[in-house]
Amino acid sequence: MDLGPSWFWPGQHRLAQLLTSLGLADDVYPQWSLGDSVIEYADGRLQIGVASASMAGSLRLDGGLQRLTDRLEAELPPSVINTSCRVTAITEAPDAVHLDTLHANNLSRLSARRVVLALPPRVVEATIAKEPPWSKAERETQRATPTWMAGQAKCIAVFESPFWREAGLSGDAFSQRGPLVEIHDASPKSGGPYALFGFVGLPPEQRRGRQDDIERAVIEQIARLFGVAGKRPVALHYCDWANDDMTAAALDQSGRNAHAPTTCRYPPLAEDRIWWAGTETAAPGGHEQGYLEGALASAERVANAIIALG
Repeated sequence: MDLGPSWFWPGQHRLAQLLTSLGLADDVYPQWSLGDSVIEYADGRLQIGVASASMAGSLRLDGGLQRLTDRLEAELPPSVINTSCRVTAITEAPDAVHLDTLHANNLSRLSARRVVLALPPRVVEATIAKEPPWSKAERETQRATPTWMAGQAKCIAVFESPFWREAGLSGDAFSQRGPLVEIHDASPKSGGPYALFGFVGLPPEQRRGRQDDIERAVIEQIARLFGVAGKRPVALHYCDWANDDMTAAALDQSGRNAHAPTTCRYPPLAEDRIWWAGTETAAPGGHEQGYLEGALASAERVANAIIALG
């Protein structure tokens, strides 16, 4: 079950090539889109069959997109991967770039010829100190770059059977009443368990500390929209990205919390020793910036530039 990115699209060639190279191409399947959609109005009225599934044509990876990162990780020596290790400071020195890290309350320092920052610019600005400090223009650029979807919360309800499909529904729903404002079928390629997932419509400040209330309301809503079987999920998964400081900065908790493209440019810093990657730094448009394809596009750009430098 994907609590982070879920979809990709035909024509995103970098991701398609990567999935093929990792032996995952046969596990790609189309988003379920057969059946009627449901609209729930603010007064509680339901309208069924008003539109086709909005995500028809999008693709998913069976077993979840973590399978992709797991395959990538398997190709690297374990000794080069540090998990649960937080970078707290970046220091430019004449002969290296130093990273101060925190792991299990232990401080240590890593040194490298070059550093690639592949996390959201706002998270860098908010959580990593730098010496010499970021310039005013650099800070403004980082703060002006929204972290895509960082203001969102997702909830997935898991069921033993796809009762909505059996009722002729696609699993697509749009609600003015909530708490989920947009719902889609999140079931695997074949077999169960089956699932519906949705985006929580409340702003981040109203969600904080209310997970139990939201989950109860989600179950009631699914039953309203799809039938009484919705009252009996075998599992419920909730993830609020806005309140994870490794995903969202304070600026991501206000304003737009969906796709927010930017035209900010991220040149290499410190004489080509500090580089920006990550999907927020990819080119806008063309299903790149903010998407999985954008993460690969920025990685390709930076890797090619560093290889060329030698």
